[in-house]
Amino acid sequence: MVAVDAAGNASAATAPVAATPALPDGSDTTPPSTPANVAGTAGSGQVALTWTASTDAVGVTGYRVYRGGALVGSPAGPSFVDTGLANGTSYSYTVVAVDAAGNASAASAPISVTPHDTQAPTVPTGLALLKDPVAHSITVTWSPSSDDVGVVRYRVYRNGTLVGQPTAIAFADLDLANGKTYSYTVAAVDAAGNVSAQAPAISTYVS
Repeated sequence: MVAVDAAGNASAATAPVAATPALPDGSDTTPPSTPANVAGTAGSGQVALTWTASTDAVGVTGYRVYRGGALVGSPAGPSFVDTGLANGTSYSYTVVAVDAAGNASAASAPISVTPHDTQAPTVPTGLALLKDPVAHSITVTWSPSSDDVGVVRYRVYRNGTLVGQPTAIAFADLDLANGKTYSYTVAAVDAAGNVSAQAPAISTYVS
């Protein structure tokens, strides 16, 4: 905007301002576009949702996320993390966009996501070896690992090769040859198949 005097002199222009034209009747009745490309990433006890942002004649102010038809979140942007879920259970989600006038879009196409356990057990500790020269065997023992769901077995490695998968915290390695050094390490496995890192290896010589 500029000001002009009687002689035709014009002032400098004012700073620009943004404005949104009002609808003829002063009300917005057009809903936003339907959220598209809804995707879910499963985690342990949670689902992370993302989608393509909706558009609107005036402006989208937020979204409504529904799980199984029940409202579970109202994020301002195109993402939402739903927590406190049960692993192994399938959940159905839809998303609706809302504008400043309260108009709601149609619901997105539903997607189903199943959370699952992604946390590996803790690394086994306290590895120890007990040699039996008569039986030509070595018994490996260790302290139990912990897990958010539960450890179901262990993997015992001798010189890098898997030699046993006991459910207990001990393993007897039998019929070993004399005159060799044997190195052992152990990893824990949970019900979802998550595997811990291997424990620091310990070695012993069988004479």
